[in-house]
Amino acid sequence: MFTRHRKLLHTLGLLAAFGITSTTLAGDPPRKPKPAAKENPAKKPVPQRMDFKNNVLPGQLATYEVRRATRRSRPIGKSLETFSYEQVATWTQINMADPKPATATLYQMMADGPAKVLGYFKDNKQLKSAPKASRSLLSRGSTRLESGEKSMRDSPALTPRVEGPERAILELVLDFAHWPPKRIEAGHKWERDVKAPDFSGTQTFEFVDLSKEGGETLARLTMFGSGRFAGGLEREYEFGKVQAVIHWARLDQRLERIEAQASWRRLRGDAPIEYDMKIQVKLIHAQRLAESVQERLKQQVEAINLAARETQLGHTRDATKLVDGFVQQYPDSPWMPVIADLRAKIKAQNDGQARLSNAELLKSIGTLFLELEAANEKADDDARESATSLLAALASDYGPRLRKHAQSDDEQTRGLAIFALAFSTKPDDFATAEAGCSDSSSRVRTLAISAIAASGRSGVSADLLLKLLEDKTAGVRARAADAVAACIRRDDLSVQPLVDALDKMMVHDDTVAVRRSAIRAIEAIGGPGDIPRLEQALSHELDRGNRAAIQRAIERLRTGG
Repeated sequence: MFTRHRKLLHTLGLLAAFGITSTTLAGDPPRKPKPAAKENPAKKPVPQRMDFKNNVLPGQLATYEVRRATRRSRPIGKSLETFSYEQVATWTQINMADPKPATATLYQMMADGPAKVLGYFKDNKQLKSAPKASRSLLSRGSTRLESGEKSMRDSPALTPRVEGPERAILELVLDFAHWPPKRIEAGHKWERDVKAPDFSGTQTFEFVDLSKEGGETLARLTMFGSGRFAGGLEREYEFGKVQAVIHWARLDQRLERIEAQASWRRLRGDAPIEYDMKIQVKLIHAQRLAESVQERLKQQVEAINLAARETQLGHTRDATKLVDGFVQQYPDSPWMPVIADLRAKIKAQNDGQARLSNAELLKSIGTLFLELEAANEKADDDARESATSLLAALASDYGPRLRKHAQSDDEQTRGLAIFALAFSTKPDDFATAEAGCSDSSSRVRTLAISAIAASGRSGVSADLLLKLLEDKTAGVRARAADAVAACIRRDDLSVQPLVDALDKMMVHDDTVAVRRSAIRAIEAIGGPGDIPRLEQALSHELDRGNRAAIQRAIERLRTGG
């Protein structure tokens, strides 16, 4: 009985957190108590029941606003830096006829606007502008258009085109319309397992009640998300919580609105970076489309797919003709944000015709290498991510030329090209970077393994890293240890031989920077059983900075941090 009472208070607390419950404000006149209703033992209250289903009628259109505000807090020296920004997307869903019974083909478009800075604070003092590196990482917006199968019990959700923890969080909040196959009563709870590329966990739902709002009957549900990040995110990010209140229209069988909160943290550096996000989804338009309009929308999607394919192939002239023809033929298309996105991509490709010269390209890569080194030295995550993002863009835009430069007889040209290719999304380019780690030039080897460490890519050969940890060049050894910390997971089968090699480096390497990189690598991939190794290294270490790093690593491994 007491457990049930606590659960009730927990649910009421969540509803109150979103401002849904009513309260008496201070200063209000006291309310007269209502006389207690006479109980009729023969007449029990009828429990609220609901059979949750998705609307699969062809022609149903619903448009939502998805607003999310993110706050990032991190310690900078003795100050607390708080950076907040907001992004608003328009989410359009249209049901199309499907040959399967009780099923619809669901077309979804997510048009995400550019992020807007809300504020930048150091402690309680608001500054005029956020740092350039922080602003450069904000999304400029994007548009997605996809189709999928929708049934009465399962409806997929489309998220904005974002990466990392934000994508996992938004999928938890938006992808909820997967219903129990039966009528349920208020108070009923159920769970749904979530297995996504970047998240593994559970959504826990509770049907709270039915209420009237503007003549519409809405079902209120709560959703709690729990689990852990996956797909490599778990190396740097720790999931906090996701909780949401969902309002579902009973008659129209569609989402009315969502209020949600989420939190997570990044575990890079000496102090974690805290993230909080508030998400609001609300219906802004709904209507039923005629069959002729549905057919016209299908034709538009086919035309968009053709233009997108030509754009992807780099046929900008043909793509431009298709886009211009689309605008003339369908000026009122709801898919127009996709066309605007294609125009931007075509323009970027055309602007790229004014290419950098070889000297300018190599100079840009060299500058970004220095910026990355400075960011690592200062532990500036924003500057680090800004540099890697620009390197990835160069690898994408100048891939063919960089692959040619990677075969150059000049070690500087060869090394810089290999360095940039490590940030390419193409597996063959990353293989070129791995091959560069065995180059006869120590400069090329240093650039290659530095890029691999900065990329943080999984799947790096443990045998290659073991070989580089014994390289005759100190810079290569240090960067190899950094690559172990960035690319190897704690549960990897190769951890033990790598820890053995790092243990040897911590004690016997002559270079302070190499020993420090080895300490950080053991902290990243080691466990409590490796604490004696660190304690032994502490007894030999004379450098003050390295001693502090060892003590911090011991504390982290002891507490499981």
